[in-house]
Amino acid sequence: SEGICKVKISHAWFDVDVEVVPNTIDLSQLFPWSYRQLVRDCTTVAITSLDSLPAEAATDKQSFAQMGVQSSLTIPLLIGQRVHHLIVVHAVKQQWSWPEPLITSLRLLGEIFVSALDRRDVFRSLEIYQARLEIAAVSAEVGLWELDPVTGNIWATNSAKVLFEFG
Repeated sequence: SEGICKVKISHAWFDVDVEVVPNTIDLSQLFPWSYRQLVRDCTTVAITSLDSLPAEAATDKQSFAQMGVQSSLTIPLLIGQRVHHLIVVHAVKQQWSWPEPLITSLRLLGEIFVSALDRRDVFRSLEIYQARLEIAAVSAEVGLWELDPVTGNIWATNSAKVLFEFG
């Protein structure tokens, strides 16, 4: 058993006649074969037709069929060594062949987005730690500062700026 892998769909676009997918799905239950390929092996899953799926992907085939999917492309996107995001494209009106240049372009676009999201999260964490440091400095009635000997730049907490009358 692969366990539970709840996937939250953050951005989606559906054609007019296409049934909308729920915002959260259990990838490991509905698509266990794809889950192993994507999450465990970090491999892109490009399905041109449901009949091209291997026998061990019977559950995946059934789930795709229930969704009306003819072809599917799923690209895993990593942060570090873990899959954090997936780009998923389903063809529901006809079968589709996924050319390698398209896969490469989508992967690159996805990596750009994931990198931006990761940087945003790092900056948010830094802002939180900086706010905590400032609270600690104010509580202790001290000012913290640091001089970069190479650049000559000085970093200081707000309380240090007040104590040392920095601009």
